[in-house]
Amino acid sequence: MPARIQVRDESNVIAYNAIAKRIMDEHHIPINDLHARVLSWGQKGADWQLPVNEHFRAEGYTDMATEVARYILAGSVAEMKSGPR
Repeated sequence: MPARIQVRDESNVIAYNAIAKRIMDEHHIPINDLHARVLSWGQKGADWQLPVNEHFRAEGYTDMATEVARYILAGSVAEMKSGPR
């Protein structure tokens, strides 16, 4: 979350994500890190996030949805190129 909005302790988010990454890696499940994406927004993210909240305005959800679609499509294309498992 942008620094001006502190509902959750950022260190908890980092710890939760580290645990999730370890589990996903153990099971060879790819991760699309939307937390890193939100952090990359900078000031734009502060504007896209609802005040004193971890939810977003339409612009934030649109950006994340675009990233999720890109990630899924990229994986689908890679899987089609590599053939059936």
